[in-house]
Amino acid sequence: MSKKSNKISKKQLKILSKQVKQLIGKNPKKCHLTTEDIKYLFGTDEVGATLILKAFDTDQNGTVEWRELVTGMSLLTADSLEEKANYLFKLWDADSNGMLDREEIFAMVRTSLFCVATLETIKDAGSLLKLGKGNEGTIKYREKINKVLEEGFSEDEINRLTDRFMLSVDTDKDGLISQDEFVRFITLTNSQDNPLTNSLTNLIEGERQNCSIF
Repeated sequence: MSKKSNKISKKQLKILSKQVKQLIGKNPKKCHLTTEDIKYLFGTDEVGATLILKAFDTDQNGTVEWRELVTGMSLLTADSLEEKANYLFKLWDADSNGMLDREEIFAMVRTSLFCVATLETIKDAGSLLKLGKGNEGTIKYREKINKVLEEGFSEDEINRLTDRFMLSVDTDKDGLISQDEFVRFITLTNSQDNPLTNSLTNLIEGERQNCSIF
């Protein structure tokens, strides 16, 4: 039996390294990412960035260092789909009460959509290098992400997706999603690659497609 791996691939690590370097303008291994930095790195808003920082910041010093970033991303790319789903649940459980309410699901869906739009804008390490080096490249990178956020999804669109997700996952109809409900839904409806991709795209048949959490 092959051993499960929680390591990020070399290709993913290379792209992540170049993204962080473009974002902060210096060696990524010396990074101390703030909420503002994470907002640009993941193409999310203040709410999503705050939750990601909370999940990744294991030493709780208020910033995310390179080791913490790689560790967090490794968990999100783990071989085990159930492990991914459990980690995602804890990531979006903002108040750590063991349940996801509509507000938390809304934040998850919104961040998922913005992340995909960001990845479509900056697809690989090569395109990052074309933005330039140093401060000039950093400014251009942030301008691109700002444009994605400004031209993003409407509140109505995100609300519609959130309602569909809640309807599909909340099997006991109590208005909350338990960890068991979340993990069961993700593991039954997805492939290994992106734990929320198929779940969200199935829910928005006929609307915008290819949604992924990261």
